[in-house]
Parts: sequence; structure tokens; C-alpha cells
Amino acid sequence: MIDELSRVLRRETEAAIALEARLRALELIVTAGEHRFVSLALDEMEAASERLAALELTRVLALATAGLPLDAVASELVAGITDPDERVAMHQVVARLTLVMNRLETARSRTELAVSNGSRSPHDRRTGV
Repeated sequence: MIDELSRVLRRETEAAIALEARLRALELIVTAGEHRFVSLALDEMEAASERLAALELTRVLALATAGLPLDAVASELVAGITDPDERVAMHQVVARLTLVMNRLETARSRTELAVSNGSRSPHDRRTGV
């Protein structure tokens, strides 16, 4: 059970990294004024976001299968593991996922800002309007 949950969390981490990369690409495209590529970047970002959402559902199923609370926080998951080696391994997986999710939130904010700034005319951006 713990192995399956750990695998799901690792896959969720990789999906979050992929989404972070797609957000960064969109930010760079908009910042560079390459608006012809925005649609493609948005499609790729949406696909990465959907993959992450699907893995979040898979995590909920893994929690349910393991008999753990569906809204369990990471520290509860780690604390509930009795084997010391498994506890350390799960702690590392959870710590990496937490770090990546924090970076993902930052990337979302930066991309939203770039998109909102990119939708203004060049004159408005120069004058701060």
C-alpha cells in the first residue's frame, strides 16, 4: 500500500514539474511577444494540468485503498508508517512534492502576471497604465 502511494506521489511530482515547465514556457512566450505561439502553449499547459489533476484523483484512490483519510496531510502519512526505512523514503517523496508544488504556485502567479501584462498594449506597458 505504501509503495503504491509513494509511486503515485512520485508521478504527481513529475506531472507538477511538467506543468511548471509549461507555465514557464507560456510566460516566456508572452513576455517575448510571440503571441502566435500562445495557443499552442496554452494547449500544452492544459494537457499538463489535466494530467496532474488525474494523478491527484489517483492519489485519493490510493489513500482510500490504503484505508487512510482522503484529506490526510503529508505529515500524517509519514507519521503513520512504522517501518523506519519506508518512513524516510516517504518523507523524501513528500518533501520533494511539497517543494515542487510550492514552485508550481509561484510559476502560476508569474504566468498570470505575464499574461495580464502581455494583454496590454506596448504603449501602456511603457507608461505603466
